[in-house]
Amino acid sequence: MCGIAGVVSNCGDAFNKINTLLKFIINRGPDAQKIQKIEQNLFLAHSRLSIIDLNVRSNQPMKGRDDISYIVFNGEIYNFKELKNTYLNSISFKTQGDTEVLLEGIIKYGFNFLEKIRGFFSFAFYDKKKNKIFLARDPIGKKPLYYYHFNEEFYFSSDLHGLSKIILEKHRKNINFYGLSHYLWKGYFHDENTIYKNIKSVIPGEVLEYDLKKKRLTTIKKNKSTSFSFKKIYNSKKVKNLLIEAIKYRKVSDVNISYLLSGGIDSSLICKLASEDEIIDTYYAYSKKDQSQFDELSNMVSKNIKSNHNILEIDNLDLEGMLKKNFQIFHEPFADYSSIPSYLIYEKISKKTKVAISGDGADEVFGGYQDYKIFFLKDLLKGFKLNINLSSIYKLFDELKIIPKKYLYLLFSIFLKEGDLYNLLFNGGWNLHFREKYMHEISFKNSFNSNIENDIKKKFIDCGKSSLERSFNSYLERLKFDFMVKVDRTSMINALEVRCPFLDSNIFKEKKITNPKKMVDLFSSKKELKEILNQLGLGYINKFKKRGFSIPLHKYLCEKKNRELINTLLDQNSIVMEHFKKEKIESMISNESNIKQNFFRIWILLVLNFWHEKTIR
Repeated sequence: MCGIAGVVSNCGDAFNKINTLLKFIINRGPDAQKIQKIEQNLFLAHSRLSIIDLNVRSNQPMKGRDDISYIVFNGEIYNFKELKNTYLNSISFKTQGDTEVLLEGIIKYGFNFLEKIRGFFSFAFYDKKKNKIFLARDPIGKKPLYYYHFNEEFYFSSDLHGLSKIILEKHRKNINFYGLSHYLWKGYFHDENTIYKNIKSVIPGEVLEYDLKKKRLTTIKKNKSTSFSFKKIYNSKKVKNLLIEAIKYRKVSDVNISYLLSGGIDSSLICKLASEDEIIDTYYAYSKKDQSQFDELSNMVSKNIKSNHNILEIDNLDLEGMLKKNFQIFHEPFADYSSIPSYLIYEKISKKTKVAISGDGADEVFGGYQDYKIFFLKDLLKGFKLNINLSSIYKLFDELKIIPKKYLYLLFSIFLKEGDLYNLLFNGGWNLHFREKYMHEISFKNSFNSNIENDIKKKFIDCGKSSLERSFNSYLERLKFDFMVKVDRTSMINALEVRCPFLDSNIFKEKKITNPKKMVDLFSSKKELKEILNQLGLGYINKFKKRGFSIPLHKYLCEKKNRELINTLLDQNSIVMEHFKKEKIESMISNESNIKQNFFRIWILLVLNFWHEKTIR
């Protein structure tokens, strides 16, 4: 787990630029930093968090045995010893780590070698003979990799901070409004988009090739391995064994490991299986403002598995501090406010260890979301569907707020077209109706119109053969661009690696062809994991309603001491006032009732406004 960066530039200041990039990735790897001049115009940098083979021999950038290949690597390859013994047994290795295995594997087998990896990665590989740099990310996108290409300059980094600092000198107000539309709607950026038009993200599963001679960037490999294609194949015994194996692989470390234990299905199952052969250290975070049955559940599970349990309180929060920390972590607007408690618990854990294991990914891979039930029903319902304008659907949904949402979704699942139903499920942010109603006409028409909803609807329809299959694939996309971003940034700013057994490649290979009825139906979700919990004596957890890991944001927004901060949205120089109608925002924040009703929309604007003030203004 590290930070990587590179600069290709003929402008004479390449070394200064690589120094800038390195400065902003040190938090990702505080144990060792190195800059290496590879060619006259090419510099690579690496910042290391030492977890496997702690010796300096595994520091990077690393040169291959062929003397023409270099790599900077961020990630973990859990099966590196097996790969070494099976595919590279004729090589005399200089290190005991996974980086050298990845480097020599690519040299010998090309990028097809990546398909054999169990783990996660982002890396840059330089082939001196071809004079080309290759950038790659794993199919789930657990590790970030951003790049900037303009004329003869090409930079890349694990972090937006350094890249934005460099490019803002030339492109200060070059905001990516298409990506910003998605952010306003859902609270995060997707696909290759960032807040900056000139900085892009390598899409999970992609391999990009940059030709230093031709100054040309092309995509040479796209992700095809992470998509559900359901069949009626099922082996109930295999799931538990695969999960045990995935946990075992994630225990490969030369440093101590901690476990997150919320008391929910996912983390409890991981901790139960992990504790079968050792006493583990578990952590739980709670807020006095939002106490629940999970506070006691976490303790009950800990007693059951006999773990060393640590309970952390996260109530020392203030709204301005949350905005500052959010900016420090992401350096672009990111409104998933569960990132705040995630950061705080990772901060505590990082004081004791460099590695934590979590239950992330179970909802996406095993069918844990309530929305899956809606699309299960959608597959059962055939026949007439109303052709209604999407903005009108959002408006109707908003005006019928007195009716419980589950009944509204049931009603809309019967009458709406599938793509519109999928878009409707994301209604808490600035959806099409709210953008049209609250924004200046020219802003809406030119920059924030219906293009994003139309594109997402088309992408949804094209991503599977049935409603349920499409919903699984779409939430897998959200995992990549929202949840994995949150986990990586909030952990790595604390120099902590978070490992996720549910996202093991072998588990996914099994699950993506599973009969979906074994995972979800009209009345139950995540059925397989609940069955395993019953077998392990933790079935009482299944009786409790699912709860996300978050904070009661609406309560913080309604506190009187935060009124001044919320009123900054009305500053005439703010990006909010540039695009939104003042009287509409004034009404939205005018009283406690309106704030509670619109708290996520308000938070989205506060995060955007804070980023704009610190970066652009």
